[in-house]
Amino acid sequence: MLTHRALLVLAIPAAGCIPSLEPVAAQAFPCGEEQIEVENVGMSRQAKGCGKEDIYIFDGNQGKWVSLRERAAFEFSCDKDDLKVQVLDSMTFGVTGCDHKAVYKTDWMHGFVMNSADERAGGKREKGEKGGGAEGGDDKPADDKPDEGKSL
Repeated sequence: MLTHRALLVLAIPAAGCIPSLEPVAAQAFPCGEEQIEVENVGMSRQAKGCGKEDIYIFDGNQGKWVSLRERAAFEFSCDKDDLKVQVLDSMTFGVTGCDHKAVYKTDWMHGFVMNSADERAGGKREKGEKGGGAEGGDDKPADDKPDEGKSL
């Protein structure tokens, strides 16, 4: 069953109440509005122009477009112009840059949500992080490993 908020979110595009993305992207890139190309990607929009690209989702509560690069820049503590976005599927996007790599999903109620551990772009984890796999090593402390010669 749809909530009143979900119905409102669904009704806004039909009513044409969402402002144009071109002026927002033109200011962010910076670029002339006529140079901005916008394409629907699921419930998001992909804007391209002047050699830059970003993914946006409209936040009906704030009445504005929200940038994936701005979100990732905050989480990575770096400049959004140093980040690249990639469409993985209609609801999933990759962000790389500033020596970070992460996957984001879009959600009706929460906007862009990181859907992966923030890893260094080279596949290595931050110093002190634990993790499995070839780069991360073993999650067990050294004294929890079985001694050689003992049966498990």
